[in-house]
Amino acid sequence: MSRNGLTLVSLFSGCGGSSLGYLAAGYDIRLAVEWDRAAVSAYRANFPATPIYEGDICALSGEEALRLAGLERGELDVLDGSPPCQGVSIAGKRRFADSRNRLFEEYIRLLGAFEPRALVMENVAGLRKGKMRLLFAEITAALKAAGYRVSCRELNAWWYGVPQDRRRLIWVGLRGDLGLAPSHPAPSARRAVPVAEALGSVSVGSIRNAQYRNGRRPPELPAPMLEAAKAPMVRERHSPAAVEAWAASRPGQSLRRARRFVGSFQSVRLDPSRPSPTQTAAHRNWRWDEPRYLTLEEAKVLQGFPVSFWIGAYRLLGNSVPPPLAEAVGRHVAGLLAGAERGHARAR
Repeated sequence: MSRNGLTLVSLFSGCGGSSLGYLAAGYDIRLAVEWDRAAVSAYRANFPATPIYEGDICALSGEEALRLAGLERGELDVLDGSPPCQGVSIAGKRRFADSRNRLFEEYIRLLGAFEPRALVMENVAGLRKGKMRLLFAEITAALKAAGYRVSCRELNAWWYGVPQDRRRLIWVGLRGDLGLAPSHPAPSARRAVPVAEALGSVSVGSIRNAQYRNGRRPPELPAPMLEAAKAPMVRERHSPAAVEAWAASRPGQSLRRARRFVGSFQSVRLDPSRPSPTQTAAHRNWRWDEPRYLTLEEAKVLQGFPVSFWIGAYRLLGNSVPPPLAEAVGRHVAGLLAGAERGHARAR
């Protein structure tokens, strides 16, 4: 991948969806921060050269973060982060007092330690709805108080080629001394890619355990995770009630609506003519043409990942940032920073 000469630190990195996108955009990722063991294992398997801090971000001091990244204060180009959103998401119970809603404060704290030229933060669109708007306003105000000009927009992953209707809030901020206004990337896709088209080139038989054939198995993974990943990925066993609900549903309809006692509103029989609805960490959507839910490999494609990307658990995929979305944002921010450099050159 070509390099753009810019450095990036990723907070709340997960399995590395955003990092994959930033790498494609040319960034040098100096440090990833993640506490979930399975996510860290996946990240190390896919990005063996990137330093990763495994542990509670609250215990990571600014001085230690700078040391791990090999940077001095003010040298970092972009600080990226996706603080957990379970307490905010409309797919959850939306408890305002959920302790996970305060993890953005750790992002703000490390923002002050790094003082990067630019920031990117991602969260669920539900943060601007109902009582959660107070939290949205608090986050935005805190970013501005840290010395950044900030803009936030709701972007949809399908605008950048991901075959999924996935709406996310993206904050872009530029350090005040740069004298530039932040902005967001324009859509690059003219139409949404439908599920059938996206999965048309995916053969479950041909991709089964592809990451193992390619030598991507990380030896440090726990044995149960290895065995689960090596298992055949053709069909899952479903209860007769679940299969009945699938048969009663229409493409694009939830199984719960078809049979109220089965599944949840996130479990949808996919409509082959439309992009996938948002994939979540807890529930897989179902194929439209046979009564089974998506394999992990199929779900990767609908999240914008290459099949060769190693992920040991489905929940990591549902929590991830689609790489093409991160790549689009990363390329746009790189352009903004290049504009700042040209402006300073003219001033001299």
